[in-house]
Amino acid sequence: MKNFILLFLFIISSNILLAQTRIFPFKKNNTWGVIDENLKVIKEPTFEKLKFFINHDSLNALSYAALNSRAGLIDRDGNIVIPFDYDHIRVWKNITAASLRIDNKVGVFDLKKGKISIPVLYKLIIPYANEKYLLVKKDDNYGISDISHRLIVPVKYSFVEVMEQKDGSVKFKANLDNLIKVYNENGKVIKSYTKKEKTTKEDGLFFADMDIDEDNDFVPIPPIYLDSNKLGDEIGLYRTLKDDMTGDRFGIVHKDRFYGLIDEESNLLTPIEYRKIIRRHKIPGILLQGQDRLYGWFSMIKKKVMLPTEYKKIEASNRFSSLNNRDKKVENYLFLNTTEKDGGGFFELKTGKVFLPKK
Repeated sequence: MKNFILLFLFIISSNILLAQTRIFPFKKNNTWGVIDENLKVIKEPTFEKLKFFINHDSLNALSYAALNSRAGLIDRDGNIVIPFDYDHIRVWKNITAASLRIDNKVGVFDLKKGKISIPVLYKLIIPYANEKYLLVKKDDNYGISDISHRLIVPVKYSFVEVMEQKDGSVKFKANLDNLIKVYNENGKVIKSYTKKEKTTKEDGLFFADMDIDEDNDFVPIPPIYLDSNKLGDEIGLYRTLKDDMTGDRFGIVHKDRFYGLIDEESNLLTPIEYRKIIRRHKIPGILLQGQDRLYGWFSMIKKKVMLPTEYKKIEASNRFSSLNNRDKKVENYLFLNTTEKDGGGFFELKTGKVFLPKK
């Protein structure tokens, strides 16, 4: 009998969910409201702006709205979830919380509890580990908090790296003046040591101070720290890159107005002679720009320069075809635009071979 009742309740709840109609924003007289798929008005147009989040669904249906030039959050029935008091609001992927921004300060609203859990007083808040832990920045100091604002790592470090372990646990490596402390998830220091390498203020903080687009997911890359004993004091770190396939990090270093690449041990992988070093997500590896705006290519897998700076353009080849690779997958190639008139060819990523037209 008990099982029958549970099955009955499950069927009823499922039917209720299925009965929910899809809802959409609609515009009338330059204001926005909410309407369902049967053209029934759920919320009369009153908002200056209305946008459904990417993770919107018919059950949650949380929507970003603007009223009197301020941002708020409404539910599927048009009820206010977060009042219209903010410059910007961003709902997290798991729909557990939302970031709030006022005057370049950030806080967190707990959607499950329906209240602000972290006051709007931080310069930066980035969720990690399936949104369980938050990297927070106040002034120029970093720490780690959970969604309830319990500080696991005090906000006093020059940077904190979140390290997810294979067993599912998380550790936090905090750095301050070359003193490294490793915290566990309970906020206990489990390891402490002094880093030998000399670091400077500019070492690797570039990524965290970027102008982050709140509408996009942004995953920061823990910075590489420079070993001045290997590189010298005159070389600085401009940016840290990461190979998504291997997890290897690469540092873009600069001296005067020229750039080069190093590995995680501060070993030079290229000369510091390039005008620009460019990472484009559609192209594997790293583009190198030399003199006369000519390009070369660096392989993050092989950790070396595979194409010298001799090409007008290097781009993904999936929209090109050639007699040289008619029977092969074009995704395994880069398209090369040579310096000769109407010249073009292909570079095979796996073998490193260049196919250029016969002269």
